[in-house]
Amino acid sequence: EEVVAVPPAPILLVTLGPSLILVAGQGLGWWSAVSGVAGVAALAWGLPRILTPSARGFGPGVPSVVLARALQAGAFFASEAILLVTLQNLRGYSPYQVGWGLTVGSVGWTVASWLQSQSWFRLSRDGFITLGGVLTMLGIAALALFAWTPALPLAVGLSAWTLAGAGMGFTMPSSAVAVMSLSSRFEQGRNQSSMQLAESVGNAVVTAVVGGLYTALLVSEPRKLGYTVALCAAMAVVALAVLVSRRIGRIHNDLLSAG
Repeated sequence: EEVVAVPPAPILLVTLGPSLILVAGQGLGWWSAVSGVAGVAALAWGLPRILTPSARGFGPGVPSVVLARALQAGAFFASEAILLVTLQNLRGYSPYQVGWGLTVGSVGWTVASWLQSQSWFRLSRDGFITLGGVLTMLGIAALALFAWTPALPLAVGLSAWTLAGAGMGFTMPSSAVAVMSLSSRFEQGRNQSSMQLAESVGNAVVTAVVGGLYTALLVSEPRKLGYTVALCAAMAVVALAVLVSRRIGRIHNDLLSAG
């Protein structure tokens, strides 16, 4: 396979794009609009020139796997940031209690990763990716309800984040296996690298947008509005990931044959 070097210009633009989008959310005015448009334009021009051809676009197969994972991961990690400030700043929980928010998400992720490796859990690989997206979406939705409703106890927020983490546990391993299955042996490394890159960009961009919404509404009344809107925006991104995942096409789960 011929190795094609990526020129530095698209790498630089993809690196700067999320930062420009983040700057756009720091205040209102013409400079925010210019920064936001420039960031989107930088990503739109640079990203297709970095991703391997078989991972570009919105078609079935590898492109949809890559896009679904980037959207879901971006929304999850953006929500994690909002979860922490929700627990500490909005609800006033102690650092010990806030730390449980990170722990339970990891537990959900670990359990789901184990479940999707079991032959008796009879789902195709694309089915696991969709299931993961649905669980993460429901978890973030429940977390938004927790942020909006002061009467709900800490257990509700922690349960919501456990569910969101479980969604990632289903999606992450199965998306990696899906890309391997859909790629020739000459493309597997490049396509996996493209998915990792897209995921990093998704994390940066979605976190920038969600963080911008949170910052813009931070002084709004009621105080819980910024937290809830930010989480609802992340939930909408995961809903889009679920829709994209249904375009992947069926990917056989080899463990079903083994079981």
